[in-house]
Amino acid sequence: MEVLSRKTTKLATIVAVTFALGACSGNSEEKKSTGHFEQSSGKVVGAYFPDWRVYDDVPYLPSQIPAGDLTHVIYAFLTMCGTHPSDTGEALLKQIEETCKDKPEFTAIVADQKAAYGLTLADGTEYEGHFEQFKTLKIANPHLTVLPSFGGWTMSQPFHEMIKTDAGRKQFVESAIKLVEDSEVFDGIDLDWEYPGGGGLTTASWDPKTKLSTVVMKHETKMFTQMLKELRAGLDALGEKNGRHYELSAAAGVPPAKVANIDYPEASKYIDHWFAMTYDFFGGWSTNDIGHLSNLKGSGDLKWWSGSDGYIAGMLKAGLPAEKLVLGAAFYGRGWTGLTNYPEGRPYAKNEDDTYATAEAGIKLDLPYHEIQKMVTDEKSGWVEFYDAKHDAAFAWNEVQKGFISYDNARSVEAKGNWVLARGFAGIFAWEVTHDQNNELVEAMNKGVKNIPVK
Repeated sequence: MEVLSRKTTKLATIVAVTFALGACSGNSEEKKSTGHFEQSSGKVVGAYFPDWRVYDDVPYLPSQIPAGDLTHVIYAFLTMCGTHPSDTGEALLKQIEETCKDKPEFTAIVADQKAAYGLTLADGTEYEGHFEQFKTLKIANPHLTVLPSFGGWTMSQPFHEMIKTDAGRKQFVESAIKLVEDSEVFDGIDLDWEYPGGGGLTTASWDPKTKLSTVVMKHETKMFTQMLKELRAGLDALGEKNGRHYELSAAAGVPPAKVANIDYPEASKYIDHWFAMTYDFFGGWSTNDIGHLSNLKGSGDLKWWSGSDGYIAGMLKAGLPAEKLVLGAAFYGRGWTGLTNYPEGRPYAKNEDDTYATAEAGIKLDLPYHEIQKMVTDEKSGWVEFYDAKHDAAFAWNEVQKGFISYDNARSVEAKGNWVLARGFAGIFAWEVTHDQNNELVEAMNKGVKNIPVK
């Protein structure tokens, strides 16, 4: 175990906040990203951008994305007309309802119209909208691929209904391709259906009331592949029309139960990239067994031997081509307070009797990486940063609170990039870019895949 030296981030934080405030001016010509690395490795270096960050007290907008140091930005999230759970949020549900008023069920739509096309910010500033800023960002960074991601944790429910019929599937496929064609922003389609075969927000596998039957699971597996085939054909037709290639990608759950519900050998014929969600191995929802959030390496020290390496091995065994796999990194942390029953200095590991740490409470909110760095560089906070070299994972410990926060830092992200290169994978991506306001982790992704620094 290694305790990391403290370093000041005050100046970087001030710069980041100043930049954020300046970006709200509505003049997208003022801010253009300049890459610090050449994208020389040929690897994907990607990150999700959540559209709702425009509503933060200090908004994070597309003009602030370090686009020069990324190959892919995945815009989260779009959806389709249909029934959505209350977790989607009242304001967003109203927008979806209004947008879908005169549209057939399962029509692909931009969920948050205000964020995309313009709104008045909390401070009274008139904001032009994300799509206008993306247009400007792509002019400055012509290498950048921007993908609309359909679904997400709270907006995947309509997939389960859409996929039941040929008519529903056709409506989504054709309208999604039309949306890409009309957007002037997007370079393909990303699917973040959580998850084909169930196990998401509204289809919890542990609840008999929501768990999908075996028949339904098998049907979703088959029709998911069929949908990819149809999307690929539609995007290819659009590409032939416009003289270019449009990408098709999908987020992929990594636990064995999720992997089993994808026909990887067949589905991969139509996919450019699979974005493997190698994070959220453990989190504040559980206080009985504690472990790392997104560690690269697993071992018998950990619950379920959990690690990105083990999960990825299962995906490869299931037929996912290595050259299409993009490894996930977490630009955030999850944690607990009031830990007991942990090995000395190793709150993530098992005891000799095969028991694991328990906690009084889980930290329910995601902790952005830049916020964690403020905590561990503040000597009065009580939080100290450590690195678990055996499993390539960072964590923070608070001795007074018996608090443990697991996350990726620059060292663990760079290790993931190195591993991507060594294994011949397609690249590395992160959820999500706004949590790295000083761009330390984006820099680490580039270093990891050996992109050449700009001189």
